[in-house]
Amino acid sequence: ALLVSKEKKSPKKLVELLSKSVSGIVPVGATIFFAYCISNLFSATNIGAVIGEYIQSFNLPLVVLAFVIPLITCVLGMVLPGTAQTKIFGGTIISVFAAAGGNPLLAAAMLPVITGAMEGMTPPLALCMYAAMGIAGSDMKKTTSNCMIWVILHYALTVLCLLGILPIMGL
Repeated sequence: ALLVSKEKKSPKKLVELLSKSVSGIVPVGATIFFAYCISNLFSATNIGAVIGEYIQSFNLPLVVLAFVIPLITCVLGMVLPGTAQTKIFGGTIISVFAAAGGNPLLAAAMLPVITGAMEGMTPPLALCMYAAMGIAGSDMKKTTSNCMIWVILHYALTVLCLLGILPIMGL
């Protein structure tokens, strides 16, 4: 970004710029670091498989799972990055979806969409939203309402894909 910047900065100006932004970067970086620590803890204790067995014990139909799984990952996305969710729950989500009669390939293809696209954008703990607001200098209320629209539409499209109403080519 500095190389393509129209404004050339001296080393002193760069240090000043970076020192001002560190206070905004450190909390987000620490939050992401701790989220990955939680991910490693969950993986080491095999929580994903246990939760999968628990969900399967309810014998929920595929239609219900198409609504519940993206909702769970949306809520988890407030505190866990999508990659951490995939690491912890990826195999579980695919196996639960397949056990209910769903296409496991569709579940695997939708996994990044389910876990990644809503993480960081789901208020109230929307880390990506706060980082973007800081960079853009945008209004909290407008940004939050835009994020809510994004999350609701994304959730609806995800459910439609998982139900097979909105087909994915090749699946």
